[in-house]
Amino acid sequence: MRTNEFKEYIQKESLNNVKMHEPATRSQSLQLIRNADVSIAFLNEEEVFTTVLPGKVLDYMTCQTPIIAGLKGVAADLIIENEAGYVYSSSDALPLIEKIVELRENRQLLNKLQKNCLRVIKQHFLWENNIKKIVDFIK
Repeated sequence: MRTNEFKEYIQKESLNNVKMHEPATRSQSLQLIRNADVSIAFLNEEEVFTTVLPGKVLDYMTCQTPIIAGLKGVAADLIIENEAGYVYSSSDALPLIEKIVELRENRQLLNKLQKNCLRVIKQHFLWENNIKKIVDFIK
């Protein structure tokens, strides 16, 4: 969906909890992510995207923002295996919407997912924790 169409849809449907932001710096973007309850991530349904881990997924986890995603492959596996959010087919929006509503109403579940996001980052993606593995591998 194009940006203008999406903005019009938000207004027409009175979706007051959905916010559209102008382009922002990386620092501003991370602050916006931190202030959100959930994040939404989609990639084009092309085979090449099943083997990559998008930076935005790591950004969302770093900001402790659970992910509702239309992803496949590596990114989907990371989210599912670590209970850092939910993954659905990008062609069906209803399950995504239902999960967002559930998380809005179940703060305990939301908090669990937020903690899981941070755990994943600390265990697998911090330089300080991975440098020894890299050095050992190089030796």
